[in-house]
Amino acid sequence: MSTSSEECQNYIRVLLVGGDRLFTCGTNAFTPVCTNRTLSNLTEIHDQISGMARCPYSPRHNSTALLTAGGEVYAATAMDFPGRDPAIYRSLGVLPPLRTAQYNSKWLNVWKGIRWLFANSEEK
Repeated sequence: MSTSSEECQNYIRVLLVGGDRLFTCGTNAFTPVCTNRTLSNLTEIHDQISGMARCPYSPRHNSTALLTAGGEVYAATAMDFPGRDPAIYRSLGVLPPLRTAQYNSKWLNVWKGIRWLFANSEEK
């Protein structure tokens, strides 16, 4: 994959709000990073973690993410630098990490994007 100086910036690819928290992930010049902040003070970073499996390495790769009420992050993104290993991955929260089958390109490449439908069971 060729890289240009334009692509080596930090593209924000995940932006999730849960309660008073803001969870963001960016490409960080092909080294994805995620941060947790409070909505009342966006300049203060509470946690910084690897964005691997939560955010694509490249701004050209499709991705989507969801934050549950329980604090789990579900992300559908490329798991590797070249984008050959698309997966849906669960991380954070109290449940153990979980991912779809490795190197199954049908998981994310059937559509150009994935729409998440999330229904709060308490509202049903």
